Amino acid sequence: MNALFLPQPPSPPHLLPTTLPIIGTIARIGPNGSGEGFLDADGMLTTLTFLGNGSTIFYRDYVDTLGRKNEAMFNKKYEGTLKASRYGGYSMLISLFKNFIKFKNYPQKDTCNTSLGKIGNTWYAKMEQSLPSSLSFLKSGTFKTVESFTRINNTLLNSNPISGGALSAHSRYDPETDETFSITYGSEPPFLRLDVYSSDKHTSYPINIPTPVMVHDLTISSQFVIILDFPLTLRPRRLITNEFPVAYEPSNGARIGLFNRKKKDVEWFEVESCVVLHLCGCFETKEGIEITGLRSEPSSESSYILNYTPAYLHKWSIDLKSKNVIEKRLNSQQLEFPVTKGENCYCLKTHSIQGPLLEHVSPKDGILLNGIAKYNLKSGKLLKEYTLPKNSWAVSEVSLFHSYVGIFVSEVEISSDYKKLEDNMKSFFYVFDEELEVVEVIDLKDKKVNYGLHSAFIEEEDLV
Repeated sequence: MNALFLPQPPSPPHLLPTTLPIIGTIARIGPNGSGEGFLDADGMLTTLTFLGNGSTIFYRDYVDTLGRKNEAMFNKKYEGTLKASRYGGYSMLISLFKNFIKFKNYPQKDTCNTSLGKIGNTWYAKMEQSLPSSLSFLKSGTFKTVESFTRINNTLLNSNPISGGALSAHSRYDPETDETFSITYGSEPPFLRLDVYSSDKHTSYPINIPTPVMVHDLTISSQFVIILDFPLTLRPRRLITNEFPVAYEPSNGARIGLFNRKKKDVEWFEVESCVVLHLCGCFETKEGIEITGLRSEPSSESSYILNYTPAYLHKWSIDLKSKNVIEKRLNSQQLEFPVTKGENCYCLKTHSIQGPLLEHVSPKDGILLNGIAKYNLKSGKLLKEYTLPKNSWAVSEVSLFHSYVGIFVSEVEISSDYKKLEDNMKSFFYVFDEELEVVEVIDLKDKKVNYGLHSAFIEEEDLV
């Protein structure tokens, strides 16, 4: 497994054959680098640009962040901070202090390694502890960083290296109203902020909650924005006692908030304590609303960043008249990285938890993802699943584009002799139809793809 986490070099454009008659770019982002904290590594984009003529272009390069520019200018390296989930809070404080001394500015490196999102007509590479970078994807099959450390027209004014304050990883777009919604968390009241972007304006709403918490995702319906106040609490004072600032604190309770898009207020509903990083979607009903997400329940208060906890598809049914909430686990299969189209959700199947990751102290363990499962969110039924061949592992989130489903896959044995095995690793891009029947497997030849995070599809009209 460790071979999947080794860094890969940038790659110039490389032409490959394909049968897909489409034009557009698959882009996958993730941390790329060896070192103590996997999530501290610089964000690298791996892209496949389909030309519509029987060819696709493979390309890979780093997001040209302010941090990378500073390192080149001063010939120094930033100290990682998220390794503190293993070493303790003192290591985060020491790293931030060293970074400030080295670079005389914002002490958290803007790695932009977590996700991709579109606001208006612009694509962004994002992280939660620093500001995003805007990107431009080119018809030539490459991309360029347009603006590093951007405040998106001064709509992001505060960012904290410990508690975030920039955009959270995921945003949601409503094509009916041409609005993009994003939630942001921080360690100062009101602790959450809802940002709404449209083509001609930006509006920010403070969301008051009693305790600062980490929020990675949100979802929307025609009437509501669904906001999670779950007990993955964010308490900077933990650093003083050499603890990581984020921890699972079930005694803090959990609530789901329904932000009324017309009235601009929030109604809260108590639920059982848990952690939800990714929501799948929601559906309004006669009684109220049904919300689905991947729910996990850590067995200890240790940081979710350090220790992996299995997640399962879960539904919360909220009755707006009686104010009752009914919760139900929908499956027994461990899942990650949901991507939704209509009523159906495509998730990666968790094969097993492996560790330790020899190149990194944080996270301590990693997961192997060996296929795709398609669920109907209204019924909770498993509609179809596909298991990858032996020793083949998904290294990207599912991408939904046109009528296709795609994932990057790397083939490698699981062994402690990972550096030797890395030499033999092979990578592919699997393309399925929406029923998970294989359409094409694109051999990436000598281009190896390591473990990454989220993906996006850039439509033809967005290519420059």
